[in-house]
This record gives sequence, C-alpha cells and structure tokens, in this order.
Amino acid sequence: MSETRDVDIYSIIRNARFNRTHLLIVSLCTTVAMFDGFDTQLIAYVAPLIVRDLQIPFSALGTIFGSSMVGLAIGALCLPVLADYFGRKLLILVATGLFAVLSLLTANAHSYEGLLLLRVLTGIGLGAALPNVVALVSEYSPAGMRVLVNITLAGFAVGALLAGAVSAWLLPLYGWQSMFYVGGTIPLVSLVVLWVWLPESLPFLVLKSAPAERIAQVVRRLDPTWRLDAIPRFTVREPKMAGFTVVHLFRDGRTAMTVLLWIAQFMNLLILMFLLNWTPSLLREAGLSLQTAIWTTVGFSCGGLVGAIVVGRLMDRFKPFAVLALTLIATACCIALVSHSIGSTWVLQAAVCLTGFGVAGCQNSLNTVSGMLYPTAIRSTGVGWSMGIGRIGSIVGPFLGGVLLAAHWDVPMIIMVQTVPALIAAICVLGIPRVRPVDTEAEMPNLSMAKEKHA
Repeated sequence: MSETRDVDIYSIIRNARFNRTHLLIVSLCTTVAMFDGFDTQLIAYVAPLIVRDLQIPFSALGTIFGSSMVGLAIGALCLPVLADYFGRKLLILVATGLFAVLSLLTANAHSYEGLLLLRVLTGIGLGAALPNVVALVSEYSPAGMRVLVNITLAGFAVGALLAGAVSAWLLPLYGWQSMFYVGGTIPLVSLVVLWVWLPESLPFLVLKSAPAERIAQVVRRLDPTWRLDAIPRFTVREPKMAGFTVVHLFRDGRTAMTVLLWIAQFMNLLILMFLLNWTPSLLREAGLSLQTAIWTTVGFSCGGLVGAIVVGRLMDRFKPFAVLALTLIATACCIALVSHSIGSTWVLQAAVCLTGFGVAGCQNSLNTVSGMLYPTAIRSTGVGWSMGIGRIGSIVGPFLGGVLLAAHWDVPMIIMVQTVPALIAAICVLGIPRVRPVDTEAEMPNLSMAKEKHA
C-alpha cells in the first residue's frame, strides 16, 4: 500500500497557468470591487441634492462624507478578522448583501440623522468586502502575476467612474434616490452568481482541514494538467496561529512593517477620499459648472483605473516598493499642479486625471502588497486592518475639507495641502522593505522573485 503523498498547495497555485478559473475568480471579485466603488463614490454626486432636499447646511457635507468612512473603517477592522475563521467567500457574500440592502434603505432616508446612520451601516458592509477580495485573489494568483490583485481593485475605480456617468444621466431625471436604488439592486441580484461560482480560498481550506476531495476538485479546475492516481495530503508551509489574529500582526518581527504599512495606507486614503468626495464641490465653489465638475471628477476615476493596472504591472517588473514611492512623489507634484490650474479647464482636467492615476494606482498596489506581506492564517486580518487604519485617513480627509472650508481657506490652498500626506506615504513605503522580517519573503513569493530578479 503506497504512502499518502504531501503536496504544498502554494506550489500548485504558483505554478498554475492562468486559465478560465483564474479569470472567473478575478472577474467576480472585480465586480464586487465595482459595487464598492460605485456606492462609495455616489455620495459625492448626490450629497448636494440631499443637502437641498433635507435642508442641511452646506458645511455639513463633510459629516455626510465622513459618516460613510466611519462605517468603512469599522467594517475593515472588524469583519475581515472573521474571514480568517469562517472563510473569504462567506464574508464576501455577507458584506455584499449588507451594503446592498442598506443602500436600498438609504433611498428612503427622510432626515439628516437617519441618513448618517444608514451611511455608517452601509460603510460597514463596504469596508468588509474589499479586504476579502484582496485576500482571495492573492491566494489564487500564480507566481509573477501580482497585477491580478491590482486589476481586481481597479474595479473600485470602474465603479467610481460609473457612479459619475450614471449620476450625470439619472440625477436630472429621477433624483438622488435613483442612485441608491441602482447601487443596491444590482449587488443584491449578484449574490446568486457569487454563491454558485465563487470558490473558497484553497490555502484557507487546507489550513481548516477541509476534505481532501473538496480541495482536489478546486485544484483540478485551477490546474487541468494536475493528475494523481490517489488524492494526496494537501499542506500549507505556514504555521497555524491560535488566538486573536490581530496580535500576530505584531509578532515575529512584523511590528515595524505593520506600522509603516498602516501610515502609508492612512495618508494615501486621506488623499484619495478627500479628492473623490470634495473635488465636485470644490470645483463648483471655484466657479466651474456642475457638469464640468462632475466630468473632471470622472477623469480622476479614469486615471485611477489606468493607474491601478499600470502601477501593478510595473511592480511585477521592477522593485515594487521603489515603484510605489516614485509614484507617490509624482502624485504630490500632480496635486500641486491641480491647485495652480483651476483657471485653465484643460490643464486642470489633465492634472486631475494624472492625480487619480497616482493616488488610486498606489492605493490598489498598497492593498496588493498588504495581501502578500502576511501569511494565510492572518491574511484577511492583515489586509483588513491595513485598509481599516487607512479608512481612518479616509474619514479625516473629508472632514479636513469641511474644516478648511469653514476656516475660509481658498480652494487652491485646500487642494495644495494634500501634497504633504503623499510625501509622508512615500517615505513609509521606502521603509517597508528595510524592516520586514526575513521569513516574509517565503510568505510572499512574488515579491521574493522580484527581489531576486532585480538584485
């Protein structure tokens, strides 16, 4: 009788050729990211109409924008921890269903207080979705294809772009409620597709001692050339981690790496959500028409979509942290150009587009890196807390706009101040490879390969 053979599941994943199973996983996770981007961005377009209908002071826009970010932070910090116990797929389904239902309820908000509560609760669902799609795609990506995570996260930019395009069409015809109906109905219907077609993470199944036959079925779809007469014993060469998973983010030499990653996330998301939320209103304040303000902001999302893919591809080819730092420095320069070009529409739109390229490209890449810096047992927690701390920055960003506006700062100076967090994020990114523990390289094979290739 032959002895049962041990097979490392990551060796199968890393060596698999990209096929329709990978395409299915990336497509479904990208769709979830699109829903997230659509719902997160739509508030920037409907808020001026909500303020008018509910008779809310214009200065309260910062609170409305920030309420969503509070929910996003809570969702990113709390729910992904559960994914490391119950699975990525289940949490993606729960998070999607939660923000879909709450978006539909928001369409019927009749008071300022009710609107704020619903936006916080919706944000909890939104905040839990992205960390889990990052973890899932990371755990299915073949070696040298880090860009798959960036492509998935580019769905956020596509959703934000669609929010602008759809709002320009729907708002004049059907009012602000129509945007929430669209943002809730489509994700709710998609739950059936996600339930049937989205697989659970293979490394997670192995760590949770799922039946070998169940794992083998997914492996055969992932690598159709995989053939064995007997089903082997699948393993993951990573330790199981008992107890509260957040604690492990600061063990085994991960403390400095985790802190620098959190600061970079905080600073970049501060810029991203400040610009996404305030750009239409600030440009209106500076004298531009509503349509020009909306389409300029759409340009930001278009730049972000391209940046998410291009920056990810550059990270696959060159030193990833150097690419991120240079992009952040270039982003600071683009923000400065935005602040000095409000009087020239074409220059302004080009500068906003380039800023979106840098900010969104770096944000997606930071999320990609966070998915590879931590082992399977704490990956959703690592990504979730990284994004959750970043979401605190996304709360500060919208509130900062309201504070500076109330202090009577002019529009160019309000925009110019965003260069500071971009430069701080660049410094932190440069520090991560210098402090990450040596064993991290075994846990993030794509980064190890890049290091060897360009050493």
